[in-house]
Amino acid sequence: MLPGMTDGGIEIILFLQNLGNWLIYPMKFFTFLGSENFFLLIAPALYWCIDAGIGLRLGLYLSLNAGINSIIKIFFHSPRPYWVDGRVMALSTET
Repeated sequence: MLPGMTDGGIEIILFLQNLGNWLIYPMKFFTFLGSENFFLLIAPALYWCIDAGIGLRLGLYLSLNAGINSIIKIFFHSPRPYWVDGRVMALSTET
């Protein structure tokens, strides 16, 4: 196992995974709320149905957030938890 920030994070992940499989579906739901597919549904709905200004601001915020997120990922360049510790189950993988 790698030293540093990963140690505490892996213990938290293992704790949550040991609570039971019932947590898989709520976690997948929360993962969906942070996915591009969710925002591709919500942003146009806000723009066309609620308020164009709110939809535009949301789109700009999401674009800025994606850029900052990419920069932070490049800066920290940490491995995925399931790469470091075989006890961590990978429920999904990203490209």
